Amino acid sequence: MAAAQTVTAAQLITRFRYDLRDENGHQWTDNELLSYINDSLELIYEILVDSDSELIRTGSGTFDTVSGTETYDMAANTMGDFWSPYKIWCPTDGPRELTLVNTDDRYDYQIDATTWNQGEPYQYYLEGDTIGLLPIPDGIYQINLKYYPNFVPLSATTGNLPFKNLFNLQIQQAVNMKAKHRDMQNTGIETALMSLFQQRATAIMRRRSKRNYQTKPRFK
Repeated sequence: MAAAQTVTAAQLITRFRYDLRDENGHQWTDNELLSYINDSLELIYEILVDSDSELIRTGSGTFDTVSGTETYDMAANTMGDFWSPYKIWCPTDGPRELTLVNTDDRYDYQIDATTWNQGEPYQYYLEGDTIGLLPIPDGIYQINLKYYPNFVPLSATTGNLPFKNLFNLQIQQAVNMKAKHRDMQNTGIETALMSLFQQRATAIMRRRSKRNYQTKPRFK
């Protein structure tokens, strides 16, 4: 089997310089071009999160509940990079997937401090860096999480480009646009880039997802 392709930011910057006629690096520094790359990567990342793309569904973790304890700190359970949930479930009975609810729903379980309002959790809410379970656990349950982690920019040009290099051409176009218009306040560029990345993301997800076909009955 062939090895996975890797492309560094430095390699992409070399391509930019050919396009920008700046092979000697007189007009744009590597740091400036790297910042444009990171701007593009963050915009792509947000589009993929909003689209529930499996490309960035890379966060996972587990923790055990404590009887009578409602909230659990993500960072304390090795999930400090938690950004947005995909699926949270408890292996008991099935397993059972927990349903996301509003924070206000917790007050229905806090009428009094007795154990009548405790049980196996089947709902959860998010509040800052914590996750709350409802009903309040009455024992030890393992909670499993699959989530979208927060975006991490490239810290150096030696870093590899993410997203399996599926957006490299679009990133190259975006950097060219930003570099050529760096002295202009042009909000139209961001709109154009959003459309460029959205179209590419939609095409990629269509190829990597199961296609649902709908048949229509024929009537005589």
